[in-house]
Formats: sequence, C-alpha cells, structure tokens
Amino acid sequence: MLTGIKRQGIDPGCPWQNGRIERLFGALKPLLRQLTIPTACGLQARLREFAYFYNHVRVHQSLDALTPAEAWSRQVRSTVKRRCGQWGGQALDGLLLGYWLRC
Repeated sequence: MLTGIKRQGIDPGCPWQNGRIERLFGALKPLLRQLTIPTACGLQARLREFAYFYNHVRVHQSLDALTPAEAWSRQVRSTVKRRCGQWGGQALDGLLLGYWLRC
C-alpha cells in the first residue's frame, strides 16, 4: 500500500474488464509471433526488450503523450525534453520503432 498499488479483480472469463492488460497483450502477441525465439533465455531477453520499449520509449495517447515511465514519475508533457528528429528507438529486430517528431 505504500506505493498506492492495490489488488483489483475482474469477473472470471471477462478479460475486457481489464483494458490495460488487454492492450499490453494486444501489442505483445503479434510481435512475438513474428520472431523466432529458440530458448527460454532468448524469450526472457525479448520480453525485457519489449518492456523497456513499452515503458520508456513508446508514448501513450491515454497518458497525454508521455511514456509510462514519465507518467509514473509524475512528469508533465511540457517539461519533457526531446529533440525533434533525434529521439527514437527500436526493439525486437526493428519490429518496434519509436520517434518523437514534434518540434
């Protein structure tokens, strides 16, 4: 409870009641289907790569164009410094791309 995180359940068999995790799986599953991952260690590395991209590179519309990491640290979009044309990233062999195009 110190961080304000609390358990929140949904009705069994009703995944649409948890939109956040459904959005995450909707982004992750199609990418994993396109990759060849030969080992469990390789899968863990790919999941870490996806998690970093999803939380630190990809901006989210519902978070006022912030990344989850920026929103978690209570930043405001006007205070986030990104240079036009110089910010970006990729992950999962180029399947995930992120760019900041605002100037």
